[in-house]
Amino acid sequence: MLVVDHTAELGGGEIALLNLVAHLDRSRYEPVVLLFADGPLVRLLEDRNVEVHVRQLHASVIGSRKDALGAGSLLKFAAVARSLVFCRELAAFMCRLHVDLVHTNSLKADLLGGLAARVAGIPLLWHVRDRIADDYLPRAVARAFRFAGRLIPDRLVANSYATLATLIGGDRGGHQQNGVRSRSGNPRVCVVHDGTSLPAQVQASTGTPLVGLVGRISPWKGQDIFLRAAAQVAARFP
Repeated sequence: MLVVDHTAELGGGEIALLNLVAHLDRSRYEPVVLLFADGPLVRLLEDRNVEVHVRQLHASVIGSRKDALGAGSLLKFAAVARSLVFCRELAAFMCRLHVDLVHTNSLKADLLGGLAARVAGIPLLWHVRDRIADDYLPRAVARAFRFAGRLIPDRLVANSYATLATLIGGDRGGHQQNGVRSRSGNPRVCVVHDGTSLPAQVQASTGTPLVGLVGRISPWKGQDIFLRAAAQVAARFP
């Protein structure tokens, strides 16, 4: 099983990747991780006896931010020869490893690793952890990714029903969970929540319900909105 991510920096998706490969049943899966850059995640994986490979992606591609993309940059990205060459190299690498399954863990990995898996003829699972909506990505990018999600992966896993809704339910399909639940009867699609032991430990120690937001501080994650909402709730329910 080859798990692919575009970065080795420690964001939420990469921590989830680390937890995933650390807890896989090694009698059923032999995880190998492929990253498009070097960084702290490489050492953490190696400390857990996980085989890691780094195939360096060009800085102009790896450095593009999801919130800075537009239709022009998407078209340019698709046409850049180095990206196509990179996909061919990835496909050859996958074949040399005799990979049985490719699991992509980030948006760039979904596209580049996904195309490589298709070229190599290897079953592909997309793990989507980002909202594919036009209040998070430029509309043209969100629509293109949604379209690709119907064509490229054999299976698609989302980290929440809200994420899944934006992927299969339209530009702002955000929180219509009941509709998504019925549509996710499609065997190609499912939701697997990321987990942590921290909330259970904290709640057990205090005996009170716990509400929180766990994640890297970024403008699109809305920690400022959460703090304002928490202040209003605390004023009414101290």
